[in-house]
Amino acid sequence: STIQIEREQPEALETGANRQDLEADPNDSFYKTQYEVLKSKELAAQVIKDLSLDKNPIFTESGKKPNIFKRLMSLFFADDKVDHRADIMGVKPDLVDRYMDDLTIRPQLETRLVTVSFTSPDPEIAAAVANAHVQAYIRQGYQLHAETNATTQHFLEGELGELEKKMEKSEAALNEYRRERGIVSVTRDDKDEMVGDRLTALNK
Repeated sequence: STIQIEREQPEALETGANRQDLEADPNDSFYKTQYEVLKSKELAAQVIKDLSLDKNPIFTESGKKPNIFKRLMSLFFADDKVDHRADIMGVKPDLVDRYMDDLTIRPQLETRLVTVSFTSPDPEIAAAVANAHVQAYIRQGYQLHAETNATTQHFLEGELGELEKKMEKSEAALNEYRRERGIVSVTRDDKDEMVGDRLTALNK
């Protein structure tokens, strides 16, 4: 499965100059970060759960035999047979390791395209996992984007509240100054009424 990764700017908080700088280099940290997300064990665990691969004998067994080095290590270090690592999102770490061994993330040179492939004895499983991995990545991006929007909205609402408080203080200070100097405050409605009175007088 091939995916095109594009940066989406949080325009509410970015100036035009900043956006141009961020878009200038397609090989910057943003894209490197996305590649790492695609290769993350958390994403792998999510796909294993989505497709119930932990219950699929083709995936769990996969007809593979451990290589000679691993078999020798298991003989000499018997205590290491028990995997004491914590589950990843409720998935056994050895299953995540197996998934990662069969997963390939390959960025295409000088493009924003990334190819995601999965190796399995069953071609249907291979295709399903590759597509599910991309879908899980896209879904995670939507979730992060929604969280960013919520944070931005919360920030702007806070700024608006502060501006309203400052405005109220400024208006109170201005009214106090007018009272002290005996200045008559004329509102827009008052101005409209005065203009209307003058027109009436002129008509008379």
